[in-house]
Amino acid sequence: MAEALRKHRSFWPFALGLAFCAHASIVFITMTFASRTPANAEPDYYDKALDWNETAAATHTPGREGWVWSVQRGEGRVSITLTGPDARPIEGATITATALHRASPLDRTVLTMAETAPGVYTAPIDMDRRGLWDLHFHITTAAGTPAIITETLERL
Repeated sequence: MAEALRKHRSFWPFALGLAFCAHASIVFITMTFASRTPANAEPDYYDKALDWNETAAATHTPGREGWVWSVQRGEGRVSITLTGPDARPIEGATITATALHRASPLDRTVLTMAETAPGVYTAPIDMDRRGLWDLHFHITTAAGTPAIITETLERL
């Protein structure tokens, strides 16, 4: 009986060592995958933070100024319609858009929007993943007024 008890007791150090090794392996694997993604999702975030006051002061706030916009997504394209406070289309603007999927914010696509009708700007887009996409429209009106509009689209 004493010999059977001794064999039973010798199993516990092995089991504890095995549990420790399993835990250490899980931590190592998690740290390896977590460290493969760069820490910052916003390019040049430090320089942008330093210039934030100047950028915010120089950027036109479309909603506050009475602009009305709508963003539509069609087959392989995205468009934004802009109207001013007087309900007239905002024509002659230069618009670039940055599209990024929320699951991989480092994979950014820059779109150059073309005016296809008065106040309507369109660009081709490849939304190849399901989920939420953020679109940041950087607008410069014909009068030189800068503005930024951010919209979220969902691809089902």
